[in-house]
Amino acid sequence: MTPNDFLKAFFVHLNELRSRFIKMLSVFLLAAFVCFYYADKVLHWVIKPAGHLVFNKPGEAFAAVMTVSLVMAAIVTSPFILYQVWAFVGKALKPHERKFILIVGPLSLVFFLTGAAFAYFIAVPMAYKFLMSFGNEDLVPMI
Repeated sequence: MTPNDFLKAFFVHLNELRSRFIKMLSVFLLAAFVCFYYADKVLHWVIKPAGHLVFNKPGEAFAAVMTVSLVMAAIVTSPFILYQVWAFVGKALKPHERKFILIVGPLSLVFFLTGAAFAYFIAVPMAYKFLMSFGNEDLVPMI
């Protein structure tokens, strides 16, 4: 392979990476705008175990809504983003490496979702109850 051929191939890959990155960013930003509409409902669901939250600075409530919107957008667009990454990287993998990824990828998703459900329904409520038990008339929580 001549240096010219190498540079051509390099720039072809770089253009494909740029194209996929622009698609991922565009879909993510569109999803963030849509998720902003539903952020209050999701924030209510997330805060439910604590009852309510208190903000101390004017921008904290907006920051909470924006954070929820961006996290929701990341969750909603993750299949598309993972596909784009796979479409770019998958071409360079050998068949046995592809097979390994196709087995481990879905298992990772199942384990992640199981861990997230365990945290939300079991670990966080238990930790919240334990940490709130340290309050008394001198130590009042302001959550």
